[in-house]
Amino acid sequence: MMGRSAGLRGSEGGASAVEFALVAPAFVALLIGTANVGTFFFANSGLKSAVAEGARFASIHPRPTNEAIIARITDRRFGMNPADIVAPTVTDCTHDGTPTGRPCVDIQMGYQVKMNFIFVKSASWSTFDLTERRRVFVYPAGFSAPSPAAPATPATPATPTSPTTPTTPTNPTPVDPVPVDPVPETPECEKKNGKCK
Repeated sequence: MMGRSAGLRGSEGGASAVEFALVAPAFVALLIGTANVGTFFFANSGLKSAVAEGARFASIHPRPTNEAIIARITDRRFGMNPADIVAPTVTDCTHDGTPTGRPCVDIQMGYQVKMNFIFVKSASWSTFDLTERRRVFVYPAGFSAPSPAAPATPATPATPTSPTTPTTPTNPTPVDPVPVDPVPETPECEKKNGKCK
């Protein structure tokens, strides 16, 4: 009996299987966690993009209806399961809360990201709520865009003056004449070796 237990103590067979059994759960959890974090960021990006597109659409002239803005938001969403979307809302507002303030629109949309941890699907901690909100200034009701400016008429070209008509200088300040040395006339000569004789 003694010989058999001494032989097992020195044996290393099966050590890699035990190491794998210890490391595998942590590795699988890391893979699942990475996939879930990617799903979370993808849904967050899709939510931000959809609300930003709705805000851009709301700011054009003529101002679209709130229903058209909501339709644009739902058309432009990506990375989200339609069943988990908290319906977008579009609310008319003014920037300072008074009736005479500058008109704006509040756009809000939510999404519930459900993490899939394979073994735990219905836990309350596996659902995260995302919310995106944008406020955009819009054209006031009854606003009409100014008509485009008429193109500028081209300037008429100046009529040329006849050479016999004297022109008066536009600057009445007298100008001192600059003395000019007359160019001396060069006599005809024979050049030999680059010199005149």
